[in-house]
Amino acid sequence: LYEDRIDEAVEHALSSPLDPRMLIEVAEAAKEKGKEEATRKLTLRALKHRFLSANASVNELIQLFVRESDESELKEAIESVRNVDIARIFVDVLLERNQEIAVLLLKRVIIDIGKEEIKRYAERLEGRYALDICHFWVSEFINRSHVYYDDVIDVLRVMRGIADEGEWERYITTLMEQNAGKKKLLEKIRKTLLI
Repeated sequence: LYEDRIDEAVEHALSSPLDPRMLIEVAEAAKEKGKEEATRKLTLRALKHRFLSANASVNELIQLFVRESDESELKEAIESVRNVDIARIFVDVLLERNQEIAVLLLKRVIIDIGKEEIKRYAERLEGRYALDICHFWVSEFINRSHVYYDDVIDVLRVMRGIADEGEWERYITTLMEQNAGKKKLLEKIRKTLLI
């Protein structure tokens, strides 16, 4: 890299076990030289090695990767994403490109996503994807603790605004049946959502 022999550096990085930080360094150099395919391959390799920090240049590499990769590469990459900050970078680009994959990734990091963030994603997603991610979030947090019930109600309000009337009725009826033992939750639902 320091001798500006970028092709050799890329070849070495792709064929040798390197630290993810070094892979990112080579990917940045490849990007500067306009070598997009090498940049994508190196970024994917770094992601597979559980690269965890996201500074501005890593953010750019991930955005490029998400914009330019094919669907199979994207699915391969998201299997390795465990860090919510990296996931957010992916999702921001995926919301414009492939909302189905965006929702798959959000589900992987759902425990680190608060109600305000999930509501913002619901605003940006198409109806069925918005309902899917809200439903997934509600299912996760409804079972965590009663302290999340107010947040759950807030996200359910968003869902009620997205779903058509029949769909909403089926969903809320099923939710109440499945959580029949949660008296506080049912009371909140009846008071705020069934008026």
